[in-house]
Amino acid sequence: MQALSSMQRSGYDAQTLKRIAWLLGLLLFYEPLTTIYVYLPPLLGVMAWYFLQGRTFERIGALLYLYIFEIDHSLPFMSLFIALLFYQLAMRWLFRYVACPSCTMALSVLFYYLILEGVLLFYGQILGVNLDPVDPLLLGLYIILDLMVLHAL
Repeated sequence: MQALSSMQRSGYDAQTLKRIAWLLGLLLFYEPLTTIYVYLPPLLGVMAWYFLQGRTFERIGALLYLYIFEIDHSLPFMSLFIALLFYQLAMRWLFRYVACPSCTMALSVLFYYLILEGVLLFYGQILGVNLDPVDPLLLGLYIILDLMVLHAL
């Protein structure tokens, strides 16, 4: 009897299925709404956090969300993924020096949006195109709402 009680679970418990449903809902319903309504936060910081901290299916879902977002919003080629690369480098440094999980989460969302703005400005300089950066107040709203979503999950 003891051998049966020490068996490991398969990993598909209710929480895992809930996260899969949440990611699918974001991909199918929420992301297209962000193209219509400007004030809906794009949740890019949440997806970057899931890419960094999530399981395999969460990482795949985050990459798929970023890819679809980049296509729908006509962002320059691979800009979100280049920002994700620099974000990972910044987060390695941050995890080394900051031990507070809530502080790390807040700084990670802030870092991703700031790195993304930097990448978009760099693309604009290289391509000679005026890529309008996001309004600072709107960017602050996005960061606050992303943090609220991350803490709720």
